[in-house]
Amino acid sequence: MNKLKELIVDTDPGVDDALALALAFRNSNLKIDLITTVHGNIGVKQSTNNALKLLTFWGKKVPVAAGSEASLLGRNFEARSVHGNNGLGDAKFPAPDKGLLLNTNAVSSIHKLLSNSDHRISILAIAPLTNLAILLKEYPEDRKKISEIIMMGGSWGRGNAGIFSEFNVFNDPEAANIIFQSTIPLTIIPLEIGRMAQINKSMITSIKASGTIGYSISLMFDGYHSGPDRNTFNIYDALTVSYLLHPDFFTLVSAFVAVEIGGKYTRGATVIDDRGKLKQPFNAKVAKKVDVEAFSNWFQKQW
Repeated sequence: MNKLKELIVDTDPGVDDALALALAFRNSNLKIDLITTVHGNIGVKQSTNNALKLLTFWGKKVPVAAGSEASLLGRNFEARSVHGNNGLGDAKFPAPDKGLLLNTNAVSSIHKLLSNSDHRISILAIAPLTNLAILLKEYPEDRKKISEIIMMGGSWGRGNAGIFSEFNVFNDPEAANIIFQSTIPLTIIPLEIGRMAQINKSMITSIKASGTIGYSISLMFDGYHSGPDRNTFNIYDALTVSYLLHPDFFTLVSAFVAVEIGGKYTRGATVIDDRGKLKQPFNAKVAKKVDVEAFSNWFQKQW
């Protein structure tokens, strides 16, 4: 990848969110124009504070806009048991630069950026999709200014929030449904990919001395609890950045993707039909495999 790709990152930091942001900042082919925050791993007030703290600690000047406090139905399910009480593995960081926080909310800020841009912009969606769903409801014309959405969410089978539901989609199924029906080019990195391409404690240790960003990542992973054991970590959101830079690592299939809204036992489950069984037009590309060795080698060279 040689062409500069401009991004809006919609996030709920989150340790794996922080890693995704770190990887994006360490690659000159990616330029983050705006970070928007949303409910999810922690409440939106904390996720906004986390984004500001990370940017301040890393010395990055990117505007941040706070978004939705809850799902379209007013619900929120957090994951502090995974990410720590503060969302960043309970790592301590200096006070944030509040000057990076915009006066406008996430939806208005995205709309303004898209409206003022003379080209289309990609959105990296690594959180519940509430902000983006509201954007498309309030400003349907903005879909023409979005080149693509790359999201971490959904699953081919079992989930990590419900039996068949992945956390980001489960947190706001109605919002996910709006995005899936939006006709915007959509690439989905589902739960299973994050469980294929994991990192281990020795990798984290090796990046600790690489500089400010690497050091901060190592602090957060000390309190991160996502993986089969304390030596291995799922880094779901970070796989979206890897895909942006190296799509060749991933095997994608075209599919019809929908979300179960009303199921008594399956609410928030994603239905991924890559065989045309449902006779619905395909609306997304979904990762089915990842070259774990290629990803691992790439990851270790980023620091």
